Amino acid sequence: MSARGPWRKHALQWSRVGPPLRPSPEDVAVAVDAIDAWRETTGRDDPSLLLLGVTPELCALPTGTRSRMVAVDRSLDMIRCVWPGRLRPADEALCGDWLRLPIESRSVDLVLSDGCLSTLPYPGGYADVCAELLRVLRWGGRWVARCFVLPGKPELVADVLADLRAGPTGGFHAFKWRLVMALQPDPETGVVLADVWKALQAAEDDLDSLAFRCGWPLEAVRTLEAYRGVTARYSFPALPELRELFLDAGFSLADVFRPTYELGDRCPTLLLDTGAPARRA
Repeated sequence: MSARGPWRKHALQWSRVGPPLRPSPEDVAVAVDAIDAWRETTGRDDPSLLLLGVTPELCALPTGTRSRMVAVDRSLDMIRCVWPGRLRPADEALCGDWLRLPIESRSVDLVLSDGCLSTLPYPGGYADVCAELLRVLRWGGRWVARCFVLPGKPELVADVLADLRAGPTGGFHAFKWRLVMALQPDPETGVVLADVWKALQAAEDDLDSLAFRCGWPLEAVRTLEAYRGVTARYSFPALPELRELFLDAGFSLADVFRPTYELGDRCPTLLLDTGAPARRA
């Protein structure tokens, strides 16, 4: 990334981050079901899995001792601080670019990802990842992609901050995600992370007081400090546009899972297949 990224800070404070920014047991269950379905369909117990990033909840999936999971992350800091290590004999974590994966073509049965597309430019970066995953996936492979999307009715920054002043009833990480998405003018422009920090500082410049007043853990509130001065952008399309992008790229949509936790409607998991006609319903 040419822009200054947040990944070193994120790596150091990863244990303080929670849902919806990290997958919940509901999300993990979707990935487990996908692996089980692959076993039932193929009659095999040796899936080859590719993980975009090093999300610990996905690294620890019960994939079986004969499976292989390769996690690819662009940040060496994330690998050093977050990757839980080799849980199966053939597991591996590689530092690499998702647009040029160090993976052989047609060698992967299942791809897993957790919100990683939002770190890329929309729509070009998303489309490029799709093309690369179609290269490495075997015919009939599946991508289990938890994504971050805009709500049906986008929120205004003023409304999000008004809720903050009134005393929000939800968790801090959900509030943070609401603010991040509200600050995005459009998916193509995205939102600069430093602007999220500035917006909160303009509204609440004392994080200790904010945490106390809202009943939020201070260590969770301070995770927003990782955005200070960071020029990298996040992007959030709406679900219909994202679905069309996947279909246009060559995937077929098998299902969409919407979790029940706070902001779950903005964190759907899409089950995307290769080797089948595209479904646009």
